[in-house]
Amino acid sequence: MICVSVTGPGYEKCVDAVSKHAIAEIRIDRAGLNLDEVVRLFDRYGWKLIATCRPGNVPEPERMELLLSAIEAGAWMVDIELGSPKRTMDRILAGARSAGCRVIVSHHDYKKTPPREKLLEIVDRCFLNGADIAKVACTVVEPRDNGRIIGIIDDVRPVIAIGMGEMGRITRVASVLSGSPFTYASQRKGDESAPGQFDAREARLLVRRFGGDA
Repeated sequence: MICVSVTGPGYEKCVDAVSKHAIAEIRIDRAGLNLDEVVRLFDRYGWKLIATCRPGNVPEPERMELLLSAIEAGAWMVDIELGSPKRTMDRILAGARSAGCRVIVSHHDYKKTPPREKLLEIVDRCFLNGADIAKVACTVVEPRDNGRIIGIIDDVRPVIAIGMGEMGRITRVASVLSGSPFTYASQRKGDESAPGQFDAREARLLVRRFGGDA
């Protein structure tokens, strides 16, 4: 399945993008949405939306408030970064459990792909921190990194595994064909929320070509 990462900018562009796709991730930190707009968007479309607000892009108290508001408005899932402050993590998890919202605990390495043992440790930490789904995204610097990334999907627990960068693009299709719950794509070329993303049309064509569910 393809999850389209929506970056706006602005409420109207988010609505337009969300209405065209089966599931979408709202990058609140990049879409420029205020609190009222987050509530309106998730109240209307929350049943198919993932709320994401990466650390460092907005002040931590505001990030927590935006994510909690999305959860309370009806978000299907929330993505919280592994290593977030404990207070943020605890409140997001409590809010999600109370609202019946599923939790993705994610880890991003923008420099490299760690050894296999470290990747497996990261997956375990995601679940120990309350994940319903673990997401691990690492920058691919040599071809064999792709194999290590795809390998962590071989788990009875749901794992999203992504290789970032041009060399890691293959993982964005191979992961969902190998058992990841879904993979991420951009709305269109030029709107990528992470390096190496296919646009939604490309991703669907590739997944379907190899017999996957897009």
